[in-house]
Amino acid sequence: MDDTLAPLPSSQPKKKQPNAAHLKTYTAGEDEGRLAEMAKEFGLAHQRQPKKQVRDETKRGHHRRGSSGLDMLLGETGKKWVNILVQDSSVEVARMRAVYSLGYPRRAGSFSEYGATSSDRSIPSSHRRRGSLMPEWLEQIEYEEEDLHAHGVGGDLTSAVLGIVKGMVGPAILYLPHGLANAGYAVAFPMILVTTLMFLYSSQCLLDSWKMEHEKMHRPIATNKGGTPTIDEEGGDDEQEHLLNDNKNNNDDENGGKPRYKMTFLSYPELAYRALGETGERIIKIGIGLMQSGVCLTYLIFVPQNFSTALLRLANIYVAPEWFLVVMVAIQVPLSWIRDIRKLTVTNFLANALILYGLITCLALSLKQAMTTNFDGAPLDPETKTSPLNLVAERLSHLSPFAQGWFLFIGTSVLLFEGSITLLVPLQEAVVSDEDRQRFPSVYRTTILSIIVFYIFFSMTCWTSLGNDVRTVLTTSLPVGNAATSVQLAYSIAVIFTFPLQNFPALEITCRSIANAMDSCTGCGGCPSRVLTQRNVISSLLVGLLAIIAVTAMNSLDKVVSLMGGLLGCPIAFVFPPIIHYQLAKATPGKELTRTRIFFNGLVCLLGVVATVIATSTTLLTWD
Repeated sequence: MDDTLAPLPSSQPKKKQPNAAHLKTYTAGEDEGRLAEMAKEFGLAHQRQPKKQVRDETKRGHHRRGSSGLDMLLGETGKKWVNILVQDSSVEVARMRAVYSLGYPRRAGSFSEYGATSSDRSIPSSHRRRGSLMPEWLEQIEYEEEDLHAHGVGGDLTSAVLGIVKGMVGPAILYLPHGLANAGYAVAFPMILVTTLMFLYSSQCLLDSWKMEHEKMHRPIATNKGGTPTIDEEGGDDEQEHLLNDNKNNNDDENGGKPRYKMTFLSYPELAYRALGETGERIIKIGIGLMQSGVCLTYLIFVPQNFSTALLRLANIYVAPEWFLVVMVAIQVPLSWIRDIRKLTVTNFLANALILYGLITCLALSLKQAMTTNFDGAPLDPETKTSPLNLVAERLSHLSPFAQGWFLFIGTSVLLFEGSITLLVPLQEAVVSDEDRQRFPSVYRTTILSIIVFYIFFSMTCWTSLGNDVRTVLTTSLPVGNAATSVQLAYSIAVIFTFPLQNFPALEITCRSIANAMDSCTGCGGCPSRVLTQRNVISSLLVGLLAIIAVTAMNSLDKVVSLMGGLLGCPIAFVFPPIIHYQLAKATPGKELTRTRIFFNGLVCLLGVVATVIATSTTLLTWD
C-alpha cells in the first residue's frame, strides 16, 4: 500500500503557490512538523496521522522494542521469547474483547463512545473497520495489535498456547488436593475426566460456531462494473446488506477496487446474540460477570489467609485475615479503575513467574514430606530403610476412595478451568495465519489435556504427602519453614497482580450496563467524563461488595469454590455452547448437524443442567 500523500488542488483562485519542497511525497515516519505545515498550506482542517513504520523495520529484521546489545546477547530466538513472555498482551486483549458483542446495525446505539478519549481518535482512516461498531478505544487496540503482529509479537500458536496457560492456571489448582481428600479418588478422578471431556466438547462447539460466523463475516461483497457493491441473490443476509448500505457513499480508492469484508471480531456474547438473540446475550454477559466475580471472591479469601499464616510463622504474631483483606481492597480499588489492562502485561508476567515458582516449590516440599515422614506426619526412623516405592504404596493405601463431601467436588472440578472458555474465541481470532487458525483447535485440546494431567499429578502428590487433613488453601498446609512461607508470599503477590485481570470482565459489563441505564433514564447523551467518573465509583463499590461477602465466607472457601463452579461455571461452560452451536448451524445453509452431533450436543447440555442443580442445591443445603 502506497504511503504517499498527494497534494490536494486548491479551490481558491490565485492562491500563493506552496513551497516546492512540500510537493514532494511524504514517507511514513518523517517529521510530523513538515506534515502539519503541508496540511496548513493546503487548507486542510485536520492533518493525517503519520502511520507507524512497519515495512522497513520488518525488512531489516529488527523489532520495535529492544536494543542491538540485547539482540546480540539473546539472538533472534531469545529475543522472540522475551517478546512473547514479557511484551505479548494476548491474554489481556482477549479479556478486553471477551465481554463485547458487536455487529448488527440495529444494535449500533449500544456501543456509543463509552469512556472515549481524544487519543482514541488517532487511528488512521485507512485502518477504520468498515461496518465496525466497536468503541473507538477498543478499535485502537485492534490497530495497535496489527502493528505488534507485524513485528512478530503475538499472533502465532506459541502466543496462543501461552495465553491458554496463563488464562487457566491460577490459584484454583491449590484447592484441588483438599477437594480430592473430601471426595475420594474413586469419585474425584472420574468426575475430572467427565468434566474435562465435556469442557473440550463445549469448546469445540464454540470453535465450530466461530468458524461459521467468521466465514459469513469475511465473505467478499460483490461489486458491479461501476464499483457499486451488490448483494448476492442467494447469499445475501442482514450483515451483508448492512455493509453495502454503510459503503454506498464511499469510494473504493483506498481499497484499490478489492472486495471488502465485514471487519469486526467475535466473542462468546456475540455468538450468543446471533444464536439466541438479546436475551441469550444478556444471560451470557451476566454469567461471565458473575463467574469472574466469583473467582475474584476466592482471591479475596485466599490472599488474607496466606498473609495471616505467613506472618504467624515468620514473627509468631497473629493478625486476623480480615485486616489483610482491608489492605488488599485498598490496593485493588485503584487498580479497578484501569480500563486498558494491557498496561498490566508486565505485572501479569511477574504473577505467572511467581505462580510457577509456587507450584514447583509446593511439589518439592510435598515430596520431601513424603520421603521423611509417615502418613500421620511422624518422622521416619532413619535406621529403617524403606524404598521410595514402598513409601508411596503405603501412603496410597491410606487414601480414601469415597468421602462424604463428594458433591462439593462437582463445582471444584469446573472451577479448575477458571472461566477460560470465555477467552477461547478471542484467542482463536488472535491467531493471524490461516494455517495456524486451522491448527488452533487441536493445539487447544492438547494444551488443556496437558494442564489437566499436570493438575492430577500435582494434586495427588500433595494429597498423598500431606494427608487427608490438607486444608482448602494448600499453602497453609505445607511444612513449617522459610520455603513454605516464601510460597505463601509469592502466591499472594501473584494473586494481587492477577486480580485486576480477572475482575475486568465483571467490572466492564456491570459498569457499562449501569452507565447505559442511567444515560437512557436521564437522556444525558453519555458525556465521556461523567461516564468515566461513574465507572470509577461503580467499580470501587463492586470491589467493596466482594470484600463484604469475603468477610462472611472467610472460613468457607471450599463451599464458595463449589458454588461458583456449580451455579455459574456449569451453565457457561457446558449448557450454552451446545445450544449456540445447534442454533447457528440450523440457521446456516449447508451446515446442518448430523443426528449424532445433535445427540451429543443435547447430552452435554443435559449433563450440564444436572450438574448445576446437584452442585448448587447440595452446597447451599450443607452450608454452615
